[in-house]
Amino acid sequence: MKIQQLLNTAWAALPVLLALLALRRASARELSRFADRYGISVTTETAPVLNRLIFRSRAARLIGAAVGLSLHPVGSAVGLSLPADGPFFGICGYLIGAFGAALVPSWPGGRRRSASLTPRSAAQYLPRTALLTPPAAVVVSVTATIVYALESRTSEPNFTGSSAGFVVAIVAAVATALAIRVVVRRPQPVMSSELTATDDAIRSQALHILAGAGLALALAGTSSALIEMGVYATNTWIHGIGLVAALVAGFGALTAWLFRSSPWLVRRTPTQ
Repeated sequence: MKIQQLLNTAWAALPVLLALLALRRASARELSRFADRYGISVTTETAPVLNRLIFRSRAARLIGAAVGLSLHPVGSAVGLSLPADGPFFGICGYLIGAFGAALVPSWPGGRRRSASLTPRSAAQYLPRTALLTPPAAVVVSVTATIVYALESRTSEPNFTGSSAGFVVAIVAAVATALAIRVVVRRPQPVMSSELTATDDAIRSQALHILAGAGLALALAGTSSALIEMGVYATNTWIHGIGLVAALVAGFGALTAWLFRSSPWLVRRTPTQ
């Protein structure tokens, strides 16, 4: 009983701990890790920008998670009936915070803008796989849902994936594509070569967060639709393909989540 009480207390205190951690300033180790990941230098000119970026990104994610974890107890306190899905809400809050931080402009509003630079493209910041996977996830999830609706089943399902998996895949894919477009086309300030490289690194980090989180959600929805298609299908091939493809999509969702922090060097010609 005491152990259970301790666990409940620790769980209740977790949002507060996350909120406190969110207020921690960026450390020298975090700055160094960011610079190594994106191949830039931390100088007196770039350090303030990177400090602000790291702090804002971490704060948005952790505060989002804290708000998500607090939804059920706060809702109960004010008389709202919310599902007791703290971990799910916490993850959603974390993702929303990551999306929000990535979409916020990276440079102070008063800094002069310039349109003289060659327009950026998503292919400079993301691998081709990350750009092709969202539409592929939508096609697979919609196909799986159609097959599930038309194919005869061995019995009425007692446990399957979510029938809304394809909706999750579509929404996540569209939101990711739009967010990537916003960040890629974000105007750049007039700056030195060091700050240009820093801007590229910041833009690349934002796109990796957006692509990683969005792909993870899209592939999770696809996996859910494939599970629903395959579990109770009478056709052996559909049954097997559905389950194997669901496992592949689930593994892809985990890989996409880890992709958020993968190293990436932006390369372009000197004229760009």
